[in-house]
Amino acid sequence: MRPGREREASLAVSASNPGPVADRIASVRQIAGFRLEALPERDLRDVYLDRPDDALRQAGLALRLRRVGEDPVELAVKGDERRLPHGGVDRLEQEARWGDRALSEAAGVLADAGLPAGLLPEEAGRGGALERLRDHGWRIVQERRTRRRPRRLSGTGGAGEAGELAVDEVRYRVGTRPAIHREVELEAAPGRELPAGVLGALRRRFGNDLRPWDHSKLATGRALERLEAEGGAGGWRRPDGSLTPTAYELLARLLEEEEA
Repeated sequence: MRPGREREASLAVSASNPGPVADRIASVRQIAGFRLEALPERDLRDVYLDRPDDALRQAGLALRLRRVGEDPVELAVKGDERRLPHGGVDRLEQEARWGDRALSEAAGVLADAGLPAGLLPEEAGRGGALERLRDHGWRIVQERRTRRRPRRLSGTGGAGEAGELAVDEVRYRVGTRPAIHREVELEAAPGRELPAGVLGALRRRFGNDLRPWDHSKLATGRALERLEAEGGAGGWRRPDGSLTPTAYELLARLLEEEEA
């Protein structure tokens, strides 16, 4: 199976009190000529892993284990990220239910990126996915949990499904406390362009409470860890863990430094 690609763009909820703003965004039912149909809420538990020498990060890739609710674990390789001319990113995403076939497909993606053979086990074995990978030399680089409120995006006049809009509440563990990042993620339907005008219309409606955020959740979490480690900057996290507008200013600078 050839790796697929996804196209998505995001806005960070950079409000002084972001929870209620996210709730209001989730209540929107029509925007920029598109209908938003509520889908079941999802509980995403993600674990990202890398080799001890950060081989995947250096290759611009990431390996993820994901469980949605009580569904079986899925293995994904993501990366080869490219910025789109009008905002958003296009990236590789190879994802399959954990098992021998998923490992074989993921190994093929790593090989295409020039990484050495044998980084992934050939067989899933009988134990859990995380335990199997850790026994094979992988280490955890990020764990997070996401409350996802997805909306099917469809055009009026029978234009069909254009993609999915999700309001995400992402919980990281940074230091000894949670850090909660909220974002609106727009993903195009397979083989289609990002639905035009949707995020712009949301920004006009919600003003400065939303800001463009073309950074992955993985990169955002890494920047949060750096922000915590460097210390000295206060006011970036509310008592409940929610990120403040100050946090996004600081994170944007750190992420821009890494990308320069």
